[in-house]
Amino acid sequence: MLNHRYQNIKVIKKMLRDHVNTIIKRTREVIIVMQSSNNFRFINRLTDGKEKAAKAKKLLDEIRKKSNAELYRHIMTPEQELVEAICISCNSKN
Repeated sequence: MLNHRYQNIKVIKKMLRDHVNTIIKRTREVIIVMQSSNNFRFINRLTDGKEKAAKAKKLLDEIRKKSNAELYRHIMTPEQELVEAICISCNSKN
């Protein structure tokens, strides 16, 4: 009985670790896409930049839905990149 519970705990820990690793991987993807969006905007390819920003926002929304408050620290950097892209977008329109 105790061995069975120990196995269940190991399985749950592995699932949680995989979940956290997936969120970290997805946040890296968001950061890379947002940075390429910013790069496109700096070289005046605004439509490409908007497309990349929309893709990154969609990925970030998916991450937000799948994560909880304990994993929020992994989402902070991609959200900062999103804010930076919005600021660059506003500046490029002016």
